[in-house]
Amino acid sequence: MKLNSQPILGIVASVFVVSASLWMSVLISPDTMLTWISLILVAMVPMQMVIGLAWGSQHP
Repeated sequence: MKLNSQPILGIVASVFVVSASLWMSVLISPDTMLTWISLILVAMVPMQMVIGLAWGSQHP
C-alpha cells in the first residue's frame, strides 16, 4: 500500500511556519511590537479570514 505524502508535507509546512513565526517574535523587541507593527498585524486578520473562508484560499 502506497503512503500518501500529503499529510507529511502538511506537517512539515506547519512546523516550518510555526518555527518561522516564533523566530520572528524572538527577534522583535516587546517595545517594537507595541507600536505600528501590532497595528499592521491586527489589520491583516480580516483579510486573512476573507481569503481563507470566503475565497477558499483561491484567487477570486
